[in-house]
Amino acid sequence: MATTAIARFEAQNNALDIGAYSAAPYGNWIQSTAASDLSFNGPIALNPNGGYVGVGVAAPGNHLEVMNDGGSGFNERIALKPLRQIQLILVLQTATGTAAAPEI
Repeated sequence: MATTAIARFEAQNNALDIGAYSAAPYGNWIQSTAASDLSFNGPIALNPNGGYVGVGVAAPGNHLEVMNDGGSGFNERIALKPLRQIQLILVLQTATGTAAAPEI
């Protein structure tokens, strides 16, 4: 099966492709698929044995923490904490303080 990936890792019929866009805005991509069928979209597990995952965060303090400084003066942070129920916390941080939205 042909792919535009620049790297492919295969085990049994599972494949993890890593590629780069050739047009603006460029960037890179990761796709989990079947080695013989690119129409199959498989899951990607990060730290399946435990631990924290951060996107835009050097030292995440939650199972999943995503930080974005979009240049607006606010740092938007989304954190998922391990609880018996799903809890999503959205926190807007400024240089002068932190304002947390109510927990959902």
